[in-house]
Amino acid sequence: MKKAILIKKIRSKVYVSKIQLKSLFRKNKNANFLDIDKINKTLESKKSICVVCSGPSANKLLPNKDHFYLVTNDSYKLVKNYDFLYYVGDGYFFRRFLANAPYCRNHKHNIFFFRKEDQLHAESFEYFKKHSNLLSNNSFLLSNFENNFKHSNANYKKFIDFLEHKNIPVKFQNSGVFLLMFGFYLAVTYKMKLEIYGLDLGMGGNVHFDNAGHVGKSITNDRVKVNTKKQLNIIYNILNENVSNYSFFHTKNSNQ
Repeated sequence: MKKAILIKKIRSKVYVSKIQLKSLFRKNKNANFLDIDKINKTLESKKSICVVCSGPSANKLLPNKDHFYLVTNDSYKLVKNYDFLYYVGDGYFFRRFLANAPYCRNHKHNIFFFRKEDQLHAESFEYFKKHSNLLSNNSFLLSNFENNFKHSNANYKKFIDFLEHKNIPVKFQNSGVFLLMFGFYLAVTYKMKLEIYGLDLGMGGNVHFDNAGHVGKSITNDRVKVNTKKQLNIIYNILNENVSNYSFFHTKNSNQ
């Protein structure tokens, strides 16, 4: 574990250097973010929303073109030949994103979510704003921080109002939980099926699907499991046979 953390720190410094270099040559104004409703055009040809987190059960996934995939961190590698929406929230992975994205030919859509919770979140959003000129215009931003980015506050309100209306706990303990909540939002809004992979929370081993990196407490903590189970139960009750969870945590097949 210590070796993995050390490697992560070294890579992070490399990413910062690459970001600084890119900033010297990129003189664009701040990115223009999209209205969240614009995603409907991408979903017109799809049958299901598929959440793909980074846990080991993600290896069960058999990708197909009828799914629209919600991915984070390295789980995009499992669906790189298909249509996906990439979410990045972690500071390390955001630096990697700024340095190296897009990651593949099909990496066309991104989503960013920033919520007022503590000083760390405020600092993360300031870093995001500082480097927003490095982002493409084909992205969605959801945030309740005051800012000049068009649609960001309205997108946030639409998403959070939906969750509150469904009486689902508005808690985003890690990137996988955000994907779960946003996948639920899309499935209900556009009347689609929802599938979930890799939301394992330490079940099946404290490893990622590719056996790389370090699995932190924001994923395996008992409190996170309690909250996520509550969220999943509400999703199961609302979507019924239209949701399947193939994760090792709180599994549910559509015929259950």
